[in-house]
Amino acid sequence: MATTVLFQLGTTEWENIGPTINPDYSFFLRPEWLYPVVLISMSAFIGLTTLHLTRRVGSATLVFVLTLLLRLALLRLFNASESANMTYKANILTLAPLVGLDLWYAYRLRTGHIEAPNTAFGGSLILALTTFVITLPLISRILYYPRLFPTVIVGVIVFGLLMAIAAGWAGSHLGAWLRVLGCSTAEEPSSAALETQQILWLGAGALLAAVAFLAIFVSTATPPVL
Repeated sequence: MATTVLFQLGTTEWENIGPTINPDYSFFLRPEWLYPVVLISMSAFIGLTTLHLTRRVGSATLVFVLTLLLRLALLRLFNASESANMTYKANILTLAPLVGLDLWYAYRLRTGHIEAPNTAFGGSLILALTTFVITLPLISRILYYPRLFPTVIVGVIVFGLLMAIAAGWAGSHLGAWLRVLGCSTAEEPSSAALETQQILWLGAGALLAAVAFLAIFVSTATPPVL
């Protein structure tokens, strides 16, 4: 669900861009290297969170495959492809980098170095490099924008590497913390375990309330008119 929300908030606008580029539109004031960097940031954060939470090689790719299936189901359920021109392109573009990330962790597991501190760092770099080699050519084929000029590619590489390292670091630490939190709940004294469960239930309740509010807002909102 977190990946679905990130895709919706971070990538939808690019998928709706047609062949006509209007420089007066505020959207085009953004740097063109931003879209691939957004993909790298989301992939690294969710992918590393998943791997360090589950400690299962392949789980990162599985999460993004499930996200793609959920996206396809939602597009069909709400007829969003035709009514809102929504697609699943971003989901496709992130699959190869996640496979690369899982293959790196499989290699580190086989060599006995998966617990090393530089494993997450290397995984972040592998994810970014896979994006540069595989995802960038796909972007130029299936999207009208961004236009991958040489100067844009330089920005993608520079900021993509920086954000991959930062997002990967954050994701690996979040995943490890969530795993420790889940394991410690069963081992803590009853009072501490009860307090932890209350916090989790409060968070779940807030999430459900936010989802309910968004559902009501979207279903009752008046569409904009020209």
